[in-house]
Amino acid sequence: MKDLFQIPVGLEIKNGSILLPLLSSDIVFLLDKKQRAAASRSPQTKFNIAQNRPIILFLGVINLLFLCNSLWLGNNGYELYGIELGIAILVVANIVLLVTAARWKAAAGDAVKKRNSSKPDEGDRFFSLSLDMLCVVGFDGYFKRVNPAAEKIFGYSEAEMVGKLFIEFVHPDDRETTLQEAESVAAGNPTIGFENRWRCQNESYKWVAWTVSSFCEEELMYGIGREITDRKLAQESLQHSNSILRSVIESTPDVIFVKDIQGRYAIVNSAAADWLETSVEAMIGRDDTNLFPPEIAQEIIEADRKIIAGGENVNYEEIVPKNGEKRTLLTAKCPWRDSEGNAIGVIGISRDISDRKEIEAALLENNILFESVIESTGDTIFVKDTQSRYLLVNSTAASIIGLPKEEIIGKKDAELFPPEIADMLVENDRRIWQSGIEETLEEVVKDSDGNIGTFLSTKSPLRDRAGNITGVVGVARDISDRKQAEIALQQSEAKYRCLTEATSQIIWDTNANGEVVNEQPGWSAFTGRTYDEIKGWGWLDDIHPDDKQDTARIWSDALTNRTLYQIEHRLRRHDGEYRYMSARGLPVLNADGSIREWVGVHADITPARRAEAE
Repeated sequence: MKDLFQIPVGLEIKNGSILLPLLSSDIVFLLDKKQRAAASRSPQTKFNIAQNRPIILFLGVINLLFLCNSLWLGNNGYELYGIELGIAILVVANIVLLVTAARWKAAAGDAVKKRNSSKPDEGDRFFSLSLDMLCVVGFDGYFKRVNPAAEKIFGYSEAEMVGKLFIEFVHPDDRETTLQEAESVAAGNPTIGFENRWRCQNESYKWVAWTVSSFCEEELMYGIGREITDRKLAQESLQHSNSILRSVIESTPDVIFVKDIQGRYAIVNSAAADWLETSVEAMIGRDDTNLFPPEIAQEIIEADRKIIAGGENVNYEEIVPKNGEKRTLLTAKCPWRDSEGNAIGVIGISRDISDRKEIEAALLENNILFESVIESTGDTIFVKDTQSRYLLVNSTAASIIGLPKEEIIGKKDAELFPPEIADMLVENDRRIWQSGIEETLEEVVKDSDGNIGTFLSTKSPLRDRAGNITGVVGVARDISDRKQAEIALQQSEAKYRCLTEATSQIIWDTNANGEVVNEQPGWSAFTGRTYDEIKGWGWLDDIHPDDKQDTARIWSDALTNRTLYQIEHRLRRHDGEYRYMSARGLPVLNADGSIREWVGVHADITPARRAEAE
């Protein structure tokens, strides 16, 4: 019997009997070397007992009936064949039936496979049609497989990537972190959302977000890569914009803040934290009740509610305590809106203007004082711009012009004075602001009553903080009475000069100290000497040397004692001849008794002296 077939794997002979182990889940039947080799290559030669339970049950029943029949025949003396032959026949029958069932199963499997081969594999379809990059990478770092999306994303064909180290495609700056992440995945830790940059065929780089898991038994990593370059660029642009915005809000000394609809601070700058003497981190997420006294916090919260409800921008001043003193803040607030235009909070900018308010108060006081000063003087005070428009006048100027101050401001000289006077004033003003030099000059102006008055005006350039000339500042004093007095004096002096010229005597005058301080026509005509030669005490040089000392002494005594000056001495005439002169001088006193000047006369007494000598 052994020569008929080879004992299959799993069968053994024991005590002359052949035992069939039925406990194995899979039995491979090998009939010859050729079938054994084919069976080792093809999974269709495997016969699964669990999957073919009906066949096994059928064979079991047949074997049981066959055995029972053999025993019954043997016990009853019927020996058609021996027990060993019966068992051998039974084994052969089992083998034939099992091989037939296996071949039937294989044929069924081939039919199913053939039917399935006519349909595309869903996994392959998913792999091919995915818009994301799908790849398989070995633990050795080499690509095993990539899908067509890789070529669309990076420009490399499958042949250019498979068999290559994946790290060669990664940006040099990202390689270290990428290798660390790959080691973690290989250790059985899946990664989700890992981002790095990959080199494209055109040498550009694209950002890819990876989801990767490993199959350690096969030493493979399965990855899904989604290109996120546009998203990263948008993120970088947003980060750049946020960086600029943060730089702007941090560079200003103003307090900048953003609150949500619950009044909690979402954004604050360092200036806000410094003003409240806290930190930015301590303010974020807190509301005004945590930062200000209850009554102040309630006022701020109520103001924010009105802004959110009204949806309008507002500017206002608010008083906020700080370190025990009240500070004034100039605050601008507007609604914070989402992309749909819904108000979701408040954006605000506040500036501490306490110092400015103090300056304004001081400036107001100074303006009051200045107004009092310019109104208390009898002089005319005015300020004009370079277009000759009045910017400021006092009441004295307004009374001369004959209009209220409010009606004068903004008007030009041509609108207030006759043309000839307006032209003269404009020309004088133009000369001042063009030259930038202060001048004092006389100006003739007709008042509201038609009276012509003379004003002594001092005008100087009006400058801004940068030193640029923007107009003219003037102070004018009415000197009409003085001008009339001067005219009368000039007329008197003219008469005096005529009298002096009509007489042969020399009329002279000095100041209170006995010094010649102005022209002496009579003296210069007689002596031939100029004013520069006789000014001060230079006139003594015209006295005869023998008489000079006595003349100086007697003149000094008269000045000191305020007495009559009287002397006879010789005075050199313009032709060099010395003439005998009789000199007399008297002091002219002021109202308070002080000496204003000295006036004197020299009379030629040469003929009388010669007569006496004869």
